[in-house]
Amino acid sequence: MTTATSVAAKHMATAAKADRTIVAFCCRECAYAAADASANARTPLPPSVRLVLLPCTGRVSPLHLVTALAEGADGVMVAGCLLGQCHYREGNFNAVDRVAFVQRLLES
Repeated sequence: MTTATSVAAKHMATAAKADRTIVAFCCRECAYAAADASANARTPLPPSVRLVLLPCTGRVSPLHLVTALAEGADGVMVAGCLLGQCHYREGNFNAVDRVAFVQRLLES
């Protein structure tokens, strides 16, 4: 089990019962930094959103997304740099392809 998968599973196991639980896989450079800035501005995310820090959204695997859903998440999101502005060049393009793959997998 990879670190991101184990972190997501841990969050799901310890999450308080909420109406919906969302696991958000966030890149360190943009999305996680934005969530951190939000918390510092005293507008934190709702407790039903669980953040999983990644160096880049290009590191997210379809297995991470499916495992989070299998562990009880009501939704999964991947948040990162804008397309074409990834700090690791093309990581966000890889993430877009992987999310599309998981969407097709879940629809079938």
